[in-house]
Amino acid sequence: MKGSARLLLLLFVLAGCELDLRETVLHPSAEQRTRESLLMTPPRSVTVGDSYNFAVFADLHIGKPAGSYLAEFQQAVDSLNITFFCIAGDITEHGLRTEYDSAKVVLSRIAPFYTTIGNHDLYRADAWENFKTTFGPATYSVTLADRLKLIFFDTAEGRIGQPQFDWLERELADTTKIKILISHFPLYDDQTPGIFRLASTTERAKLQNLLQRYRVYAYCAGHIHGWRQIEISGVYHFTTGTISRALDFGKPGFLLFRVYPDTIIWQFITFHSS
Repeated sequence: MKGSARLLLLLFVLAGCELDLRETVLHPSAEQRTRESLLMTPPRSVTVGDSYNFAVFADLHIGKPAGSYLAEFQQAVDSLNITFFCIAGDITEHGLRTEYDSAKVVLSRIAPFYTTIGNHDLYRADAWENFKTTFGPATYSVTLADRLKLIFFDTAEGRIGQPQFDWLERELADTTKIKILISHFPLYDDQTPGIFRLASTTERAKLQNLLQRYRVYAYCAGHIHGWRQIEISGVYHFTTGTISRALDFGKPGFLLFRVYPDTIIWQFITFHSS
């Protein structure tokens, strides 16, 4: 085992994370996944009115024995009149075809949804193929009521890559829309710097510069399995908490956005642990 591989293994062990070495060596690169995603047809935009609510969460981990709070989330969708929801990666635990199939069935019963990919969603050599044949692209945008643009992009291996940066800047240059970015890895983890944020200092600085320059409203991520919120140079940074019953570093829950004609209000909605 080479020195870099030993270091990677040690980091995951020290962090108490499960590591499938196939995830680090056999899946297509971020650059290749981006190119494939941009050749695919993006999901259709959900029809919304002048005012509507939508939710964002991450780290569902279908296939994890501990289960999830999906039943509680379904109740929240009904009681809070949530029109659609977004998942910031780690839909599955191992990236298996059976996990993807189960996820699509159960999620489709709740409400319309959008998603992008997380590191656990790549934990098999065929996991990227499983993701895109189940959910479509991981890098795309949708515009709602010609006012709000949701931009989904792929940070499933903790990096972005130049093709995705080029695409992001083109998407962000649209000054007529309110913009919210959704991806798996956060820029900041509100902790001692570690593996729970984007790996490259250069990429973090470059992305933060884009967020500020193009006046992005919010950047939503997952991966940490806990709620975090900070505002940096006018941009909200959220880690949306987990909806899984396992690996929880905070209260389980999701981020709710209430969109009105003249404003957007956000709120973290918690579930009662049981």
